[in-house]
Amino acid sequence: MSKSGTPRKITIDGETFNVAADANFAQTPGNTIEGVRHTGGTMMKNTLNVENLESVTLIATGTQFESLKEKAKRDVNYPMSYELASGDVYRAVGMITLDNRETEENRVDLTMIPDGEWEAFLA
Repeated sequence: MSKSGTPRKITIDGETFNVAADANFAQTPGNTIEGVRHTGGTMMKNTLNVENLESVTLIATGTQFESLKEKAKRDVNYPMSYELASGDVYRAVGMITLDNRETEENRVDLTMIPDGEWEAFLA
């Protein structure tokens, strides 16, 4: 199952945002496998990671930015999703952190942190 394609929009707690045309989300993998050497051979260490979606660049007005700030302050999970140009949609519940705001082009960078994994709804 491929998660490739240009991101088009995201929805955070029912509010939809357009994604910047040049955006390319960075998604961390769900696990990391590492070989640990010891006298009896190599032991495999499998670490489960949160599938964060980083470098999510949105186009947001001042009002939308204020709404995002309120969402980022919450300490309870809320629904969120993202859609790719292919029509594939991925959704989860979780939280966001705001990373940056640039007023010149109304860009807001954030990280989407799911409580679990992203669930695919493929087109």
